[in-house]
Amino acid sequence: MILGVPFGGGGLGKTVGAAKAAAQILERVRRYVSEHGVLVSPRCELMEIDAGNIADSFESIFRRVGALETGSVIVGGDHSITHAALRAFVKKYPGAGVVVFDAHLDMMQPFSVPTHENFLRQAIHDGIVRKDRVVVVGHRVSDPEEEGFVRRENIITYPMREIAQEGMQATCDAVMAAVREWPHAYLSIDIDVLDPAFAPGTGYAETGGMSTRELLYFVQRLLLLRNIRMADVVEVNPDHDVRGMTVSAAAKIVLELYSSLNKGNI
Repeated sequence: MILGVPFGGGGLGKTVGAAKAAAQILERVRRYVSEHGVLVSPRCELMEIDAGNIADSFESIFRRVGALETGSVIVGGDHSITHAALRAFVKKYPGAGVVVFDAHLDMMQPFSVPTHENFLRQAIHDGIVRKDRVVVVGHRVSDPEEEGFVRRENIITYPMREIAQEGMQATCDAVMAAVREWPHAYLSIDIDVLDPAFAPGTGYAETGGMSTRELLYFVQRLLLLRNIRMADVVEVNPDHDVRGMTVSAAAKIVLELYSSLNKGNI
């Protein structure tokens, strides 16, 4: 299943356009031969979300994701939806960890409800995921508050600077070595991990990111691990897109994720 979640209320008014992304991405998800030569004919569903009630929206996402089969891909929406999705995933797969591709750390101070700026720290704070089972890849902008939290809690991160110095293969090897020790894993991709040259349609575009091909390299290698069981792609904002570039890139990533997650079952 590819599940669209049209929710943009987790950005404190800054990600409203992200609610439009799920429908547009699903329109481009179709019968497809993946780069592994696998024919994919995914089932798609677009959730109905009450954007005016954030707490109810998160509960709806939690319940719907909890009913999804292994190998599903969730399409946002802003990054706050990952908190609800991860909560449902860990309930089904206790002890799971999460790998996040993101231009930002998303570890600002916890609030009463998660936002796209703190969903990951909130998940640690709420006991959803252990801090030693969190890996962040591709960030290049952070707040001192986040940097301090990462240092204090020894969160594993691979910033773009380090990836550029050490190389894609070495970084991917290191991430895979960590993830294969977990019983289960969830993969979350914020489209802003890509450089704006490849994905201008996002709320906080940050120069110096990955190319689409580099992100696909990571995705295709990581999903050789059999313990990654679900994924999401978030933070596409059609209001900022150029010629549909970001929506197209997201649809490509979603299909490759779905193909790899369901290899042998399609």
